[in-house]
Amino acid sequence: MVKTSKLSVSQSFLKKYWDYQNGLECGYALYMIDIMKQLERKPTDPMLTGSWFEYLCTGSINRNGTIPEPVKTTKGMLTAESKRAELQVANFKRLIEREKFDIQRVDETLEYYFPNQNFKIKGVLDILGFKDDSEAILDIKSSGLIGNEWEDYGWHAGTFNMRRKLNIQVVFYKYLAWKTMGVRDIPFYYAIHSTKNEIDFLFWEAQLLDFDVSMSHFEDMLLEIVPDIEMAISFGFTPHPEVRRCFKCPLTEQGFPCEFRRDTPEKQTVIIDGIY
Repeated sequence: MVKTSKLSVSQSFLKKYWDYQNGLECGYALYMIDIMKQLERKPTDPMLTGSWFEYLCTGSINRNGTIPEPVKTTKGMLTAESKRAELQVANFKRLIEREKFDIQRVDETLEYYFPNQNFKIKGVLDILGFKDDSEAILDIKSSGLIGNEWEDYGWHAGTFNMRRKLNIQVVFYKYLAWKTMGVRDIPFYYAIHSTKNEIDFLFWEAQLLDFDVSMSHFEDMLLEIVPDIEMAISFGFTPHPEVRRCFKCPLTEQGFPCEFRRDTPEKQTVIIDGIY
């Protein structure tokens, strides 16, 4: 594998790398898609619905400059989730007005190049604006997991602190705002809208118990994990092929060659230690 000139780390990439460390993401796919950018991941229907919902709320467009479109059935009709997303737009606009959130910019990109390091961190803010006379970030979510205490992406106030795949975004963006905008501990808000009905939606402010400690821990994590990523780029990521994972892999879907692909399961040995 060839070393890239400068590694770009986003919060979504961090989550994929965590999955790779836990054997839940194939290293070869991670390398080819997220580092070498040889192909793109196909967005899921929930992701497409989320993008369309954001477009209706703020005018946010796709990263490639195209306008998001709703997910439709095979008959060309809006899916139930798309219809609910339309109805949730009114909730979002009412929320913005009620909370007096002044939207200034959407899709604001922040980048920070670590000094004396060969990497940068990058994030795209859904909304940058003002609330209560303070500059603030507002992130829009559409989810079918409002109130879910158990899933990694479940939105439950009582367990949010333990959901690092969700709360890493708060730390990541607060750090970026501090380093690029000079704003310490910028207020961070979530507008979370249900895809299961047109009634449920949440408004959260995500606060850090100790800003300085959180920023220090975040820096330490990056300075520990990035060398591991760079070493894997130089010497090779570990593939984690499985039949189902390979079947759904973007490399397979887009006809990209992969020497590690499995279409039969790996042999497992089971032990019988007696008759019960």
